[in-house]
Amino acid sequence: MNYRQQQEYFDPEKRSVQIFSKKLTQSNLLFTDVIPEGATYVEDSFTVNSVAATPTLTGNTLTYTIPTILGLALATISFQVEVVGVDI
Repeated sequence: MNYRQQQEYFDPEKRSVQIFSKKLTQSNLLFTDVIPEGATYVEDSFTVNSVAATPTLTGNTLTYTIPTILGLALATISFQVEVVGVDI
């Protein structure tokens, strides 16, 4: 595949991933993320390039097919999780 995960960073409530297409336009790229134990996905918080999108959540695995990333472009996926069962 001709893409790479460029950056991944975390804070307690939001998770974002940027995917960069190095050369050619990429189509139908599968994004998968496992929500860690002790956290739950916040419904309706998933966006791709700041546009609301609907992922599939199976157990604790979140998946989404990115329709297209143009060559030399980024796709930014963001969503929120809630930390559960942790005393602050």
